Amino acid sequence: MNKDKQPGINCKSVILVDSSFRRIADFPNKNLSLNYNFEYSKELQESSANASLSLKLIVNNEDGEMILQLGCTYVGVFCIQEDEPNMELDNFLQFNAPAIVLPYIRHFVHSVTAQAGIEPIILPPINILALLKQSSAEAIEEKE
Repeated sequence: MNKDKQPGINCKSVILVDSSFRRIADFPNKNLSLNYNFEYSKELQESSANASLSLKLIVNNEDGEMILQLGCTYVGVFCIQEDEPNMELDNFLQFNAPAIVLPYIRHFVHSVTAQAGIEPIILPPINILALLKQSSAEAIEEKE
């Protein structure tokens, strides 16, 4: 790969494929704790690929009771630029694709919570690659 060139991969689309939302009617807007978990999967074909990033977000009140639950899955559809291939698609999926899809999830969380009549939830800056690496390491430990 030539690091002085662009990756040679196009993002054809990023689409919402699944979502869920539930909240209690009497929603407090303070002393809340956010718990979230991401899952990532990829599907590689010869010259295209799909990258699926899912979020499960739970908000608890100060007593630890769940007051909001939100989930969504976005899929990024990527393809190799035939005239300028540079980066291996699998390498792109591993490092770049989750970072491209994450802002769509962040926007979804903000929009849905704002439309639900509560203070909009803004996900903090997230190193998605480190978080996914940590999640996969924890999953391996649980299996052992």
